[in-house]
Amino acid sequence: MQRSNSRRRLLSVTGSIVLATLAGCSGVLGGDPENDDADGEPANESDGDAGGNASDGGGSDGDSADGDGSSPTEDGDDAADDETPPMPEPVDWTDEERGTISVGPGGEFVFDPDAVRVEPGTLVRWLWESDFHNVVPVDRPDGADWDGETETYDQGHSYEFTFETPGTYEYVCEPHEGAGMRGYVVVSDDQQ
Repeated sequence: MQRSNSRRRLLSVTGSIVLATLAGCSGVLGGDPENDDADGEPANESDGDAGGNASDGGGSDGDSADGDGSSPTEDGDDAADDETPPMPEPVDWTDEERGTISVGPGGEFVFDPDAVRVEPGTLVRWLWESDFHNVVPVDRPDGADWDGETETYDQGHSYEFTFETPGTYEYVCEPHEGAGMRGYVVVSDDQQ
């Protein structure tokens, strides 16, 4: 009986989260579009703060959402928000014939290590340590034939590839890309 109640509770919570997410995406929770500001957020008239709210960096000067007196469209701040974070310093595996990257260790949405440097001919293995992950290339050098592991798999799955073409390979876990689950393999002839 205990298990049935837990399952019902889990399904109820999951369903509520899905409905709230869908409602937010469809604008159902957005309120009155006539009283929303330019970016679709409800205008906050009661606090006297013409520049936005604390979560978007707005200030009371009313000049911009950035609080620095400049418009996001003037200095390109909006584009910077959509950019990929810089690649972390790669772990040096140039003297290794093979190496293993953990996928979702401890249930976290990360690859560990998240960036490695290898020589051509190095075998890289990804080992799933939690559920519902994949390894999908988003950028790779010209001529590279790496297709990744696009299907999602659960704990215990492994995937291997031997990198030959020099260059930087960038990959993500598609289900958790929004959470920052991104990795890099740098294939280099130069020992750095």
